[in-house]
Amino acid sequence: MKNSNYYFNEETIEYFHSRSFEIADAEELYEEMFNFINVDYEVGDNESVDKAVEALIEQVINYKKVAN
Repeated sequence: MKNSNYYFNEETIEYFHSRSFEIADAEELYEEMFNFINVDYEVGDNESVDKAVEALIEQVINYKKVAN
């Protein structure tokens, strides 16, 4: 699913790229991303935050592909 409505700066993407190697539990990483977006961005309701997290995950995955 493409979530092109949300774009994150390179520092945020690099941070979560790094965290993806430090946190073994995907649910814990998702929760950290959710909390980060919920606190640092004014996205709105939980469904919107979920969509923003999905976009962040997509961008981190794409960053991983380019970085490797």
